[in-house]
Amino acid sequence: MSGYTHIRYAGTIGYEILSTGPAGTRFANMSEAVKKSAPLNQDLCSIYFNDPVPAFLEQARQLMFRTALTMTNTSDMQKVQLNQIRTVGVYRAQYAYLAAAVGLSLAAVIVISTMYIGFWLLGRKVSMSPIEIAKAFNADILKNEHPNAEVDDLVKEVGSRPVMYGVTQASTSGYAQGGYDQGKDSGYIQVSSVNQGQELRLEMADPSKVQALVAT
Repeated sequence: MSGYTHIRYAGTIGYEILSTGPAGTRFANMSEAVKKSAPLNQDLCSIYFNDPVPAFLEQARQLMFRTALTMTNTSDMQKVQLNQIRTVGVYRAQYAYLAAAVGLSLAAVIVISTMYIGFWLLGRKVSMSPIEIAKAFNADILKNEHPNAEVDDLVKEVGSRPVMYGVTQASTSGYAQGGYDQGKDSGYIQVSSVNQGQELRLEMADPSKVQALVAT
């Protein structure tokens, strides 16, 4: 932004203004000149100019701001060499521990397999079903079923039978050592007596035989 403005007296035509560039007309302040009754070309002494420095500084700031935006949006590529250091996990196989673990696993399989020795002597296929295991331990609800029944047959017989978990009573009997009594021939002998009673158990059985659990 550059220019100049020159005012001179031109004789009969009055004053004339010679100006180049936009700066002169932009900063010219004619607010006082227009208030007078004389024509402008007869009294130009009331024309003065505002300080252009703030406008020049604003233009410079705009130029710097737009230049910074242009530089940040550039697509030019720059190659930079660098070294990166980071921590990574490195795994190393310990074949001795692997062999020991495999050996222990095989030993466990062999030990457990010995529990199945003689399964072919059972005469039929046996499963690990909870129902068949309960029958093997003579559960109360299954004690009247066929002792050699398979699990499918047991389910058909007792699958719809209602059960209840609670306290049941079971009769018990046993021998208890009593006091001493005089024998017929000589000395004293210890007398054994038979005791019968009721034993309380927690189990699943027929609802008619189960007492509901009551908190005390």
